[in-house]
Amino acid sequence: FTDGNTTMINVITCGIVLQTAFVQFKGLLSGNTAVLFWNTKGETNLQQYEIERSYDGIKFEKLGFVNARNISEASYNFTDLSSVNGKVFYRLKMISYDQKFKYSNVIVVSNNLEFEVTATDNPFKNSIKTSIILPTEGALLIQLFDAKAVVVKKLNIDGKKGINQILIDQLSGLPNGLYLLQASFNNETRKIKLLKAN
Repeated sequence: FTDGNTTMINVITCGIVLQTAFVQFKGLLSGNTAVLFWNTKGETNLQQYEIERSYDGIKFEKLGFVNARNISEASYNFTDLSSVNGKVFYRLKMISYDQKFKYSNVIVVSNNLEFEVTATDNPFKNSIKTSIILPTEGALLIQLFDAKAVVVKKLNIDGKKGINQILIDQLSGLPNGLYLLQASFNNETRKIKLLKAN
């Protein structure tokens, strides 16, 4: 309210949602089962971590959960007792007591990793999100070509073994039409045709 000389303002403060940070999330094969490890910092008011699994990197299902410890630095592990045949994708869902949540990055566990592009926005508008699996660490070159085979965007990335989630942004100035996304790694190339449609 205001009375001419004084104005009263009701201020509502919102805390930072889920201040806990994932420091590391990785998976290893032990025999034919996947063992997941993750480290966190700054756990506050967390209830649990849900472990989610996918066989295509797109559709995830709840696999299990681990209770949060709510300490400044924590380490966790979880074993998926199902046999790993091919590629299996995992992510973590961090859930607070008030049911707020956030996801970790996606990792892949496989008994035979191959260089491939697994998921890409198509059609795209102003940016392209893509996931690329690499069998080892190394230099990854991403190029976007227009319909006349002219390079309109180029990224050089230090790729890591496993899944690499890549955002190609600042594409709003490109005209609608057909494009070719090309990923190159260790003298191998993968190509995907894309459509830009606003």
